[in-house]
Amino acid sequence: MIGASTIRNFGIITTNLTGCSNNFTTTTMNNNNSGWDSSSSVGPEISTEMGVSNVGDTLESGAQGGSGRDDGKMISDEMRMILEIVFFVILSGGISILGCVGNVINMMVFWRQGFKDTINISLFGLAIADFGSVFTLVWMAVCFTPWFRYSEIPFESTDVQYPTAGWPHMFFARSTSLITAFITFERCLCIALPLKVRTIITPARTRFIIAAIFFFIGASVVPIFYAIGISRVFVEDRNKTLYAIKYRPGGLKIESICFALTEFAQLSSFVLVIVFTAILIYNLVKKRRWRMKATYQGGESRGVGAGDGEEGRGQVSSIQSINSERPSGEGTSSAPLADKSSNRDKRVMIVVLSIACIFIACFLPSATNLVVIILLPEYNITGRFKNMFQVTGAICNTCESVNSSVNIFVYYNMSSRYRAVFRKLFGKERYTSGIDGPASNMSDYSMRNSD
Repeated sequence: MIGASTIRNFGIITTNLTGCSNNFTTTTMNNNNSGWDSSSSVGPEISTEMGVSNVGDTLESGAQGGSGRDDGKMISDEMRMILEIVFFVILSGGISILGCVGNVINMMVFWRQGFKDTINISLFGLAIADFGSVFTLVWMAVCFTPWFRYSEIPFESTDVQYPTAGWPHMFFARSTSLITAFITFERCLCIALPLKVRTIITPARTRFIIAAIFFFIGASVVPIFYAIGISRVFVEDRNKTLYAIKYRPGGLKIESICFALTEFAQLSSFVLVIVFTAILIYNLVKKRRWRMKATYQGGESRGVGAGDGEEGRGQVSSIQSINSERPSGEGTSSAPLADKSSNRDKRVMIVVLSIACIFIACFLPSATNLVVIILLPEYNITGRFKNMFQVTGAICNTCESVNSSVNIFVYYNMSSRYRAVFRKLFGKERYTSGIDGPASNMSDYSMRNSD
């Protein structure tokens, strides 16, 4: 299993709680409260995964010349501080605020539509996970804002956000990844077993699976709240006593186990989404080629009379041959119903593909970063390229906030019923089920390939 210190999650805040590692070292080494592990400090493992980058520490260390190694630095401490504020606080924080609003709207729309269709249940669960993901990122951005940190608050915000924002974000981000994998799997099952999918993927089973995902990730995260606590400590670089985090005895070991479980879920879900997305794209291209061939042959048959001897019979035979090549799920028994079901299928597949492709694109930087971490030993929070490591983490964090914020635009542009319910909720127009045509609605997202 891949170690916790090397996974740069594609769906968690794989970023910048890094500077907290400096704070954690200082505070834990200077406080010997009984019942706490005073020798534990947050090193590369925690910073790599949870993304701790203390903007305030950068300001101070920059003024003092810094204590890190300067040889081979690709990014100065001052530039790192600026880039972290731009990406982590401004961009990630701003996008996450919009994402909170968008996901609340998504939940309202799906709730109004009801949960008779399995895809609506999955998308509602995805909206919940995305909302939690961006909401925790908003709080994290606030904690890393220098003006907030250096105000008269009684706690070290870059420390406290680690258990109050970093790990809750991990919970929701991991849930987002697994739900996305389940949605793409659901679509692939419609392709593989079009006549049985309605009996395999039922609304009750979908609810159970979504709940099980949240439960599994929650069970993987909850132990961390025993491992890490908050107490009053003397923060040396602030020259004052503040509330900050402390590790209980054995806390780092518990944290490593939690990381291993959640990172396995993240990595496996990322790979599954890629595989299922490739299958969906292949099937979409296959159906498109079949339709183009059918259209071409149909045009030829209309140019020849049905009773024009051998040539006419040849055209009919040609069309029958095309029908025999029809992809699975494209029944021929009832042409209008088959075409309607096919169009419905295509729209659902495009929506799911859009969600999956956004997920892959937004988490690809984190995946690439993981490879670099494994191949380059000096690329970590304490190594030669620590500043590059932290800035890259901030960029990955911003991409992650984008993934959890943009689904509302996919739904609004690709589902007429979503638009109709949206407009009704906000009083733009009266809701009618056939506003853009009888088949263009979110209820089409049910598993009705067998129709």
